[in-house]
Amino acid sequence: MNAILNATFVIARRDYLATVAKRSFLLFLVAPIVLLLISGGVGLVIGISAAHKTHPSELVVLAAPEVSKGFVARYKALHDQLESSDFINTTVEAPAKPDIDAQIAQANKLLTDPNRAVRGVLAGLPDHPELVSTGNGIDQLRGGINLALTEAGAAASKPVAVEEHTIDAKGVNVTDKREGLALVAVYILFFLNILLSGMLLSNMVEEKSSKIIEILIAAVPVDAVFFAKLVSMLAISLTAIAVWGSVAGIGYLTLAHFVPGAPPPPEPGVGWPLFCVLEVLYFVMNYLLYGSIFLGIGAQANNVREVQIMSMPATILQAMVFAVISLTSANPHGPLAIGAMLFPLSSPLMMIGAAARESTLWPHLLALGWQALWIVIIVRFASNRFRRIVLKSGPMRAKRV
Repeated sequence: MNAILNATFVIARRDYLATVAKRSFLLFLVAPIVLLLISGGVGLVIGISAAHKTHPSELVVLAAPEVSKGFVARYKALHDQLESSDFINTTVEAPAKPDIDAQIAQANKLLTDPNRAVRGVLAGLPDHPELVSTGNGIDQLRGGINLALTEAGAAASKPVAVEEHTIDAKGVNVTDKREGLALVAVYILFFLNILLSGMLLSNMVEEKSSKIIEILIAAVPVDAVFFAKLVSMLAISLTAIAVWGSVAGIGYLTLAHFVPGAPPPPEPGVGWPLFCVLEVLYFVMNYLLYGSIFLGIGAQANNVREVQIMSMPATILQAMVFAVISLTSANPHGPLAIGAMLFPLSSPLMMIGAAARESTLWPHLLALGWQALWIVIIVRFASNRFRRIVLKSGPMRAKRV
């Protein structure tokens, strides 16, 4: 057993260094970053432009028109005179109930309405005005509202001071935000797997054509060679992900610095530290599951044309798995979702979605063990097929008389 592990480590280290040390690997790292920066920049510009056109930020005044008339007039006048970002468009709406608690509840619904860009809600006019918003919204709107209230109150010889009610942005629409986080996590795993797992095919075909694989198999068991290929390509993929993740983290921090009003990411069900660990573990399992399949295909193929033909069913299977997982988002506890969790090739994607939605931990331990078992089964099956079909070795079948 130690000899197999040592051989696996030696071959994996050789493949890793031979790939990472090439200049082509640097191009492989830079190309997706440049593509994402260009597409992300274009998408951000289009999104901001569309947001400003369709959903301009607004301040909702919960009061009868005759009650809010003085404040709205002064606020609009100051908006036109100063042209400051402290002043935004105003909308007057009648309060559902006269008491202030009911108006604050109504304000919470307005602030979480996905079809509107409500920045803040001013309730309790005329005697007890209260501004309801997130912390960033209150910081932006406080000055303009206080100034308008002061001038309107002075004109009526009845100056008033606004009170502030801050709502927790993290607690708004938690279920919907976690569902969005689950979909993003699934998309990340899927596209990274599509991008990276195919390298095993070209690697195996290249070493078969150059006869390197025959030298390795003559020195170590076939199983050790297959596991070494998986481990080396996994290490290469994790290196690429570490670079891309660092760039993405720097980009997010830069965006948060220059766009202070950007909403924070929602808290996953298991918490951010454990969620990040599970994201890495499920990527590893997903990569090894599909990588072992692609490795077996590459071991059977003799050239690039055969690789393309033989890999097509596996690629179609990946697309079908992704389609099924997308369907389960509407009912994550239904029969289809449970079946996708049990099916080994879709289990990693389903479980990372569950980690974003729920806080239960024990299913993840079972899922990781179940996926690891299938990795061993697929690798052993692929190595046995390679031994029998390509190497023409292994136990002979008894001839029928």
